[in-house]
Amino acid sequence: MMTASESPITVLDRLEASCQEGGSLVVHAGIHRILDSCYLDLNESAFFTVLAREKPPTVFVQARQYDPDAFIRSVMISEGWDASFEDDPQSVWPSPADVAEQLSEQLAGCAHYAGTTCSVLATYAVGGLNRICWITSDWANDLSDAIILACERRHLIQASRQQATAQALEGLIEEIANDPKFRAIRGRPKRLLYVEKVYGDRIPTDPRGRVSRPAQNCSLVDNNLAIVLIKADDRTSVEDF
Repeated sequence: MMTASESPITVLDRLEASCQEGGSLVVHAGIHRILDSCYLDLNESAFFTVLAREKPPTVFVQARQYDPDAFIRSVMISEGWDASFEDDPQSVWPSPADVAEQLSEQLAGCAHYAGTTCSVLATYAVGGLNRICWITSDWANDLSDAIILACERRHLIQASRQQATAQALEGLIEEIANDPKFRAIRGRPKRLLYVEKVYGDRIPTDPRGRVSRPAQNCSLVDNNLAIVLIKADDRTSVEDF
């Protein structure tokens, strides 16, 4: 994505005029996942130069008009967000509404751009290789960067949650390893039943829903439960030895 020396709408007008002159058909379409392919990323000057030289039969164009809600969602999706995260209580992603609230002042400053063309993506292929020119307004680039920064805070939230979980598990492991009733039980399967019964409601579940088997003859259980059991069992084994 590049910032143009001209506005996206001016570039679009030039593109349509250039294609008409060169005999290329301009097709407005939704363009998806093209950046996952092999392509030439060209600035506007280079794109118009090769366009005039190669004269492709068809040039596909996607012009996007600014809508604040759609803009926020499109940027978040490009960063890996999915709408299903809004219904996931374990998700560290902000919702589009959260992002809009964080950037309320910046969004207010962009309100007068509503309905105007904020970006133009033009592409055509020659010999299986896409030529791409993606032009975005300065203000749209700045807003996109701000949205990405707001989403980046999820990493801090995730790290904080992981640290809190690790501390909670460590405290439980120590408590269980020193529990006389736990130490008196022989065999990890029986110890698993005891830990589930006595401490199960205090062990946070794995946020990803992962399960594991704490011993060969044990059933699959929540990953955090397995970690607590294994480490407590190992500590008592070392101390007993």
